[in-house]
Amino acid sequence: MALLSPPLVLILLEALVDAGIPVEGVSVGRAEDRTTWHVVYAASATSTQHTQGDQLLATLDTADAGRITTLLDRQAVLDCTEARLQAITLALWECIRTPLLTSEQLRARIVDIYKTL
Repeated sequence: MALLSPPLVLILLEALVDAGIPVEGVSVGRAEDRTTWHVVYAASATSTQHTQGDQLLATLDTADAGRITTLLDRQAVLDCTEARLQAITLALWECIRTPLLTSEQLRARIVDIYKTL
């Protein structure tokens, strides 16, 4: 199974934060042109951290499978809250009893159940 790829801005932001560089945000103009990538450093960032961040942007392997896996693992933890899992389970149970539900109806039912939890 191929790895899903998180958005480039998330890869960049997480790399900077993991390196201990205080940032407010990251923007990407064109993914294939690193000169369009921009970091907004936090006011507390030192000039050394600015330099480290700029070097990181210039050299970061954005296709690194380890980094992508870590990001996906973090996202899975955020996505798998008890309430979400409960809503999905209840909606799937309803789907088993009503097998003619379309995927859109199932998705809508998950959202409806989630809102009530």
